[in-house]
Amino acid sequence: MDRRPDNAWWTRCGWLARWSSGFRIDRPRPPAMKTVAIVNQKGGCGKTTSAVTLASILASRGERVLLVDLDPQAHCALALAIPEDRIEASIADALLAPEPEAFPIDSIVWQASRHMDVAPATTRLAGLEAARGGLAELHDRDLRLARLLTGVRERYDWCFIDCPPSIGLLTFNALRAASQVMIPIEAGYFALRGAEKQIATLRALARRTGQNARHHVFATMHDPGRSDSVDVVQAIGTRFGDCLVPVTIRFDPALKEATSLGVSVIEHAPETIGAQDYSLLADWLAEHAEEMRTDFADIVVRSAVPGGPAQQPHMAEVGAAVADARPLSRAAELVERSRRLLERTQSMSERELDQRTQAVMESVEAIHGLGERPPALATNGVLAGTHRALQYGPRQTHQGVLFLFPAGPEAAVSVACALSGWSDSAHRMRFNPAIGVHEVCIPFPVGRHAYRIVVNGQWMTDPHNPRTQPNPYGQLDSVIEVAGVGG
Repeated sequence: MDRRPDNAWWTRCGWLARWSSGFRIDRPRPPAMKTVAIVNQKGGCGKTTSAVTLASILASRGERVLLVDLDPQAHCALALAIPEDRIEASIADALLAPEPEAFPIDSIVWQASRHMDVAPATTRLAGLEAARGGLAELHDRDLRLARLLTGVRERYDWCFIDCPPSIGLLTFNALRAASQVMIPIEAGYFALRGAEKQIATLRALARRTGQNARHHVFATMHDPGRSDSVDVVQAIGTRFGDCLVPVTIRFDPALKEATSLGVSVIEHAPETIGAQDYSLLADWLAEHAEEMRTDFADIVVRSAVPGGPAQQPHMAEVGAAVADARPLSRAAELVERSRRLLERTQSMSERELDQRTQAVMESVEAIHGLGERPPALATNGVLAGTHRALQYGPRQTHQGVLFLFPAGPEAAVSVACALSGWSDSAHRMRFNPAIGVHEVCIPFPVGRHAYRIVVNGQWMTDPHNPRTQPNPYGQLDSVIEVAGVGG
């Protein structure tokens, strides 16, 4: 049916049309979408819980919300009871689309509630960052998400991004697209250190791209009845006072209960302290919404200017900047001391130099990403250039498999494997000051076993074991073969 006005009537009233044409009615433009990235390199800090809960609370208030899951573990879908086996397309498909801004978002989103959509992840997302995963080869590899959100900026009021617990192209995409970065910090020492590295990453990215997203930190899992938790929260306030959100999320079992039921805590138990604290955090976000509006077109256009300040950063460049910017950890301090020692001894002959100091320095640099050279390893996995052969990695003994891993005494190092249900704390390594390494002996049974090293909450392939195999998450597990007695 033709919905245009009657042509004859409009012609008769042409004088009215001509008279009114001199006036312009300015209709209010739709407010720009606020994009919030929840990011932390350390797992178990409440990152996914924060993203899901904040998105759910704002949606319950009538705000149109999109929740984007960039974590290959796909915990957002799990937390909202989205059946993994029924997810046919995910955010990975959108990131690899030829024209992300024109991608049909309805083909991947699930409606979690009346006002909230979820763009879920699958394990396929883990492979995108690989050398041939498809994302690294693209010229706009760190802008794919920003381009995708350009196409939906008038459809949603808020977009929350649950980032992976690592620094890579997926996290860079989130940081480039975000106008506000929120860093949850668990009330624990190692989480405090992880937040410092995260902020250093943001600052390094800003220097490389000319884009400076607002960033704030907030404490999670706080137990007011524990003195150590109170001390850490106070330390967070001292260390991050200028960017600390004045809301602390207290520990509440109801948050985990809600996740197990596939609903948000605001639906499961709205009167609990967890729901109340996150509601206050949502209030804080709403109060600062005007400062979070994202101009995606400006991000993409500025980044496309040849020779401009916002050129595409290469992963190695940003990684080097992060290494320069982040506060010195204990391991970095040892590296710096080793460098100064070598500078003072340049006049000595090469034979008189402490080769073990040089070798350990290179090893620590490789592990912590502070240098470009890999550790000097012989073919049998023995660290070269030492006064005595010190074999890092796994070695079978009569008591079990002995693991040696070089890191500073303050580092938390453990071995995760199927024997412990892939726990990151069951097989913690003990620092041995006599040889300057962490060690643990695990009584593996005879056979082939996969494992991963966990350093300060970061899961990694053992850099001192060349034997690996792919795991279901698109990453590599280290592998050991345990022979029988006398084998």
